[in-house]
Amino acid sequence: MSQQITQELRARGTAQVIVGLKQPAAAEAAAPPGAAAEPAAATASSAIAGIERHFTVSELSQDSALALAVGRVGPPRVRYYPNLGLALGTVTRQGLAGLRADTARVARVAGAPPLSLIRPVRMSAGRPAPRPPRSHRLLRRVRPAGLRGGACSGAPRHG
Repeated sequence: MSQQITQELRARGTAQVIVGLKQPAAAEAAAPPGAAAEPAAATASSAIAGIERHFTVSELSQDSALALAVGRVGPPRVRYYPNLGLALGTVTRQGLAGLRADTARVARVAGAPPLSLIRPVRMSAGRPAPRPPRSHRLLRRVRPAGLRGGACSGAPRHG
């Protein structure tokens, strides 16, 4: 058992874990070649159907606190990310043991790092605007006679 999971289980009785699932391609390969593709929701629910019972909803979890803050009834027991082949959820000691024992569907169980917003460490003043090239500064200072008072029309000067 990872140290992070052990510490969370001792402190709160639950731990948030990331479960690496064995590739769902095996389930798709078992389907007949001409079978129609299942809808995404049905595929997702079938991928986690066997392991969902190992997860729990805890009042102490970050998901529950966020759901309460926005006025929802409660968070889902497990979040499934099909493109990553991962499930994220909260488990008890019994749920963790069940996930580790389910070697047919579960490849790996790891502790989930606490998710938070990234806070800036230091704010610095904005960089000053870049100085114009030296030639522009000189033109501004010298102001040739042809550029004064809109006398530069682009027409050739005679005389």
